[in-house]
Amino acid sequence: MTTRGAATKARIVDAADQLMYERGVASTTLADVRATSETSKSQLYQHFAGKRALVLAVVEVRADAVLSQQRRRLERIESFRGLELWRDCQFQKTAARCQKCTAVQLRVLEHTSGLIQ
Repeated sequence: MTTRGAATKARIVDAADQLMYERGVASTTLADVRATSETSKSQLYQHFAGKRALVLAVVEVRADAVLSQQRRRLERIESFRGLELWRDCQFQKTAARCQKCTAVQLRVLEHTSGLIQ
């Protein structure tokens, strides 16, 4: 990928991240992302097959950011229970910042709790 292509892809992901944070995934359209990122339809589809691929890219960027911010804390965790407590704390912090996200986060938390018990 060229430097210019990488910059375009990053701009698309950044725009999608911003819009999905503000509006939610379901309320963010690819047209919204194109307008915010100032890219064409062909540019968007050159980098992403569709909305699902773009959402996955945003999730990856968010996960990388959280992990890099939390690396020191994560390195001190010595048990699976400690990992669960860290996860619960992250959901609580996010819920406090984003009231719209709370219901979705609670469903995710319930789902992941069921998977690891």
